[in-house]
Amino acid sequence: AAAAAAAAPEDEGDEEGDEEFEIDDQPDSNGLLQCPVCGRRFAEDRLEKHKKICEKNKTKKRKAFDLRKQRMVNAEQAQFVANADRTDKIYEKKAKKTNWRAQHENFIAAIRAAKDPDAPPAPPAVNPDFVMCDGCGRRFNEDAAARHVPKCKERAKGKRK
Repeated sequence: AAAAAAAAPEDEGDEEGDEEFEIDDQPDSNGLLQCPVCGRRFAEDRLEKHKKICEKNKTKKRKAFDLRKQRMVNAEQAQFVANADRTDKIYEKKAKKTNWRAQHENFIAAIRAAKDPDAPPAPPAVNPDFVMCDGCGRRFNEDAAARHVPKCKERAKGKRK
């Protein structure tokens, strides 16, 4: 029963790298001793040196390894990596949730209305993703609206004078 209780993992160590294990002071069949910090096994003459390093490294947080930086050899490759990072940011910006289902339903309704010559034309669908210009009432996507709205406001100021 004591062996089963010792083998059961304890849930008290919530921090990463705070693993609980049973420390074995006796050498195993290969003559290796267990490190009290990490639990790995080492030869008796190497254990002291490892223990010093292991205690020092246990408190440090390792930074993530960047394979791109490791593989970079020259400036041309560095420029390529910078461009790739910029491209990644652009796609992250554009990757937003779309309302494809509503667009699909509007498209199907427009096709059905076009097939029936007696039916009135389908009303134009308003895309909720578009931004409406206060000056002219037209709708634009976010990027185009950022360019258009200031110009339209300037034109409206010029007409008022």
